[in-house]
Amino acid sequence: GSWAAEPTRVVLPNDLRLIVQPDNSSRIVAVNAIVKFGAERETPLTAGIRYFLQNAMVRGSKDRNATQIAEQLALRGASLNTSLGDDYVEFYATGGVDSWDFLLELMGEILMRPRLDDKEIEAVRTDLLNELQFRLDQPATWTYDLFRATLFSDRQGTPLGYGLSPGGYEDSIRRISRESLRDCQRQYYVPNNTVVSVVGDVDVNAVRAVAASTFKNFAKRSVPPADLPEVSAEPG
Repeated sequence: GSWAAEPTRVVLPNDLRLIVQPDNSSRIVAVNAIVKFGAERETPLTAGIRYFLQNAMVRGSKDRNATQIAEQLALRGASLNTSLGDDYVEFYATGGVDSWDFLLELMGEILMRPRLDDKEIEAVRTDLLNELQFRLDQPATWTYDLFRATLFSDRQGTPLGYGLSPGGYEDSIRRISRESLRDCQRQYYVPNNTVVSVVGDVDVNAVRAVAASTFKNFAKRSVPPADLPEVSAEPG
């Protein structure tokens, strides 16, 4: 059966967790990276910084610029995307089974050595402001954001954590600087805060070897503690 093989969990010396799930039922391979960097790390002033940073990171590493990444993915019929969870950020790539090592190395470059140059950051800022405008024009999305902001707010009615809009607000997106994006990347994108998974018709030992070499210079660092506000429930 395709899922007969149990997933193998490997912890690299720098505490990066690697999960490999061999699956020979398909010629597609998926490489995912999940970083524990949740909404509780944002404030009304920095709302949207996780989403901003993710979008900027996939636009180029120190090794390859945005155009090179796009061309090399296209050449392999592969794609690279991001998704934003309440408690984590995720990068995922899919491609033909022969591209697993390329996708794993590319994932490593993006996580460890993002380019974050001014031109790409400003392009992302423009995109996010346009997206924000689009969200505000969608009654269902707008209502859901308002519901969450009301549910997760302090006594003064200021949204916190899950109550903040994941895409940020116009003033927060305009305010976020290159330095604050770099600081976030350095603080949270560390191996001991990251899980990488590879699913497909792959050899566990081969994946382990490529992952060990790709992430060998990814230095373990402690993540700053979350500055969670005290929220006291009103009786009743």
